[in-house]
Amino acid sequence: MAKPRIEAGSLDRRITIQQASDERNADGQMVRTWTDWARPWAQVSPIGWRDLLQAGSVEADRTTQFTIHWRPGVTRAMRILFDGEPYAIRSIVETGYRQGLEVTAQAQHRLRMPLASGAFLPGAESAADRASG
Repeated sequence: MAKPRIEAGSLDRRITIQQASDERNADGQMVRTWTDWARPWAQVSPIGWRDLLQAGSVEADRTTQFTIHWRPGVTRAMRILFDGEPYAIRSIVETGYRQGLEVTAQAQHRLRMPLASGAFLPGAESAADRASG
């Protein structure tokens, strides 16, 4: 059986894998800082969006798969920085024997979009629908 291979040229986006460390600040409080651990090339594939209705706005929750060449030491305690945005690592799957890693991560900052007055999400009932129901 052939080993799965990463196609030449498919790793076309630069990502940064960061590692956390906890340090004391000038006030003696513990603060988390992130330092660059590796800067591999990756294939970036959005795999899911979930819209959440909260407090009069819609928040988009994004999940992305990052495929990189295999490297030891990548853990779920790390995060990925891509296009200036941090992604929390949710799972790491080895593809082939030391061929690659598929890292599934979730954007740590949600996109907030205010709802227009009287607007509602597709599939949701409007106030008029509920009153006539």
